[in-house]
Amino acid sequence: LSQLYPPRFDTLPSFLQYDEGCSNRTLATVTARGDNGVITISANDDATSSKVDIVQTQSSNSKPFITIVQINQKACMDRETESTWYLHLLAEDTSNLKTIDTLQIYILDVNDEKPSFSSKLFQKTIPENSKTSTEVIKATATDPDNGVGGTVTYSLL
Repeated sequence: LSQLYPPRFDTLPSFLQYDEGCSNRTLATVTARGDNGVITISANDDATSSKVDIVQTQSSNSKPFITIVQINQKACMDRETESTWYLHLLAEDTSNLKTIDTLQIYILDVNDEKPSFSSKLFQKTIPENSKTSTEVIKATATDPDNGVGGTVTYSLL
């Protein structure tokens, strides 16, 4: 009596990192292996299938059954909206045995956002006899970028 085991992912990295953006790039090459029949690798949910295309590049029809796919980006990565993608992948063989695994993609920030002030207009009247150290206006600005790209510098011109 032989036991049936589901296919397994051989080359699924635990996580990847990419700069945010809208490029058409290959994010990963993934391999699944098994003993019970031809393997297909696909997105396991709508969120994953909306972000990536999974393209089969190689598949074997005999033991050991091996399938290789490329995971290609099709949606824009925007770190300010979503800092991590969780891609849920399904490997299934012809005997209907399945494995689900997750590829985590950390989205790195690029300096792509503009800073914005708390108000469009700053206006104040200052009495003529005010002290030298009197605060005139307090202006604040924020930048949604992360790290150095989110640092705001002020200058008076």
